[in-house]
Amino acid sequence: MKRYLDDVLASAKSAGTFNIADLGKVYLKPQHFAQLVKKIQENTVLLNFAKFTKMDSHTLEISNVGYKGRTLRSGYDTEGNYRDVTDADATKPFVVTEELVAKKLRALLILKDDVALLNQYGQALVDAFVDMLADEISYDIEVYLVHGDKDIVPTSDQDYLHLEDGWIKKAGVKLYSDSFDATNPIEVLNTLVRSLPRKAFKNRKNFAFQIDFDFEMDIREFYRTRPTELGDSFYIKNDELFFDGFQLVTVDSLSDVDGLAHNGRVVMLQNKQVMTWGLFQEVSMEHDRNARQETDEIIARVWPAAGYVDSEFAAVAFLEKANPDASGE
Repeated sequence: MKRYLDDVLASAKSAGTFNIADLGKVYLKPQHFAQLVKKIQENTVLLNFAKFTKMDSHTLEISNVGYKGRTLRSGYDTEGNYRDVTDADATKPFVVTEELVAKKLRALLILKDDVALLNQYGQALVDAFVDMLADEISYDIEVYLVHGDKDIVPTSDQDYLHLEDGWIKKAGVKLYSDSFDATNPIEVLNTLVRSLPRKAFKNRKNFAFQIDFDFEMDIREFYRTRPTELGDSFYIKNDELFFDGFQLVTVDSLSDVDGLAHNGRVVMLQNKQVMTWGLFQEVSMEHDRNARQETDEIIARVWPAAGYVDSEFAAVAFLEKANPDASGE
């Protein structure tokens, strides 16, 4: 039978003491799972931007139903007479199915302070554990969902990005540095916008560019060189950045050392209604005592996944990587 974190801690509280060793292996109830997701979203940029889906199993299919071509037809024939609608006039629907596949990731949380200090949280002890877990795993989850690629060869230092493909790998539109001037930030942004179908921009406010810190500095430098008040506001006041109505958002995980080692620098153009991520609802925490180090450790297990409702509307520009499929290579 599953044991839940809040039940174990409530029993400890009623007994008047809390021994971390009594934690054993516990799971988060739905309300604390929701709290964990909310905290992860608060701690990251992309996981707050993308649409979240709670996963009841390790694999989840997400489908998008739409229509291609014109759905309206004339109600008159060529002579101006009323005509009936026939099967030939029908517009056939199409279904795009993507799959979220969650793989297990483990986090090791080391409690270096006297465990008795945890008692000061009182009723908020469950919240303390959940927040502690979220603070430790948020960034690494985002790195995994951004840079994940099953073609990566794992190493002793980096042993989890190969488990499943992430948003960069799954993007439907990929642009490489040999097709644009990667040193010109405006050209990079223009190329990304023009790479997506026009129908993608029915609601432009759903889109945003995701950039790294260096790219943000390049854009601000570009605006600074303009002899206008606009340039001053971007350079001095640190105003939010926009390009043709699309917001530019700096994402720390795009500067991650392991991600850079595999993908190099990238800029993404994403739609928050299309970009999605999931987390399998069974999140567990388990106590382990490290007697040699005289520390108590919590082993947490989470199952995240990344995908798109329709990858055709997701674009990535590789600033340092040429097209591997280009002729002559």
